[in-house]
Amino acid sequence: MALEGNYFLGAKFVRGAYMEKERERAAQLGYPSPIQPDKEHTDNDYNAALKFCIEHIDRITIFNGTHNEYSSGYLTELMAEAKIAKDDPRVWFSQLYGMSDHISFNLAHNGYNVVKYLPYGPVKYVIPYLVRRAEENTSVKGQTGRELSLIKKRLNVEKDSYNTYCYLFLKIKGVVRRGFFNETNHTPPKINDAAMMCCHERGLELINRLSLLL
Repeated sequence: MALEGNYFLGAKFVRGAYMEKERERAAQLGYPSPIQPDKEHTDNDYNAALKFCIEHIDRITIFNGTHNEYSSGYLTELMAEAKIAKDDPRVWFSQLYGMSDHISFNLAHNGYNVVKYLPYGPVKYVIPYLVRRAEENTSVKGQTGRELSLIKKRLNVEKDSYNTYCYLFLKIKGVVRRGFFNETNHTPPKINDAAMMCCHERGLELINRLSLLL
């Protein structure tokens, strides 16, 4: 149709959208449900559609809206095979704000076009939408647990980094007493409540000044 009509087709790929409504409509009007019978068939057709679009990228632009790690990686492979630049404006990746950030951030870090989208509207419409997306996210074996472990790991890194900044600043200012930090084995500094409160009160100002001192 795009070739016949001489226009570009914009294709947005999602899983699980309007499943309930489509099944209900099919039952009411008496035609076969257009929804796939199971996730395996859904995944196969989803990835096949990505391949079709890349093979016809001269007339199709792709919005790959998925929290599925495999499909995201598969699209990058298809792009590489077709020698399509990572930042080609015809190909975009997207995940919900607050979901699958490890996919979004790694794709963006490696130069791909990525957006985070945030649905808004009446609660009665938004909540069912978010529930469907959560179900999609948890349907990928092992992915949710892996994402949670990555979040916890990053939080620990940020916490240790912040404590280190606070320790160094307070040491420079003569606040830290001996015993707060094990300099022999380089364990993360542990600052008492009073010293930590001092850091919190000064906030980013302390960090900025510390960066200048170092």
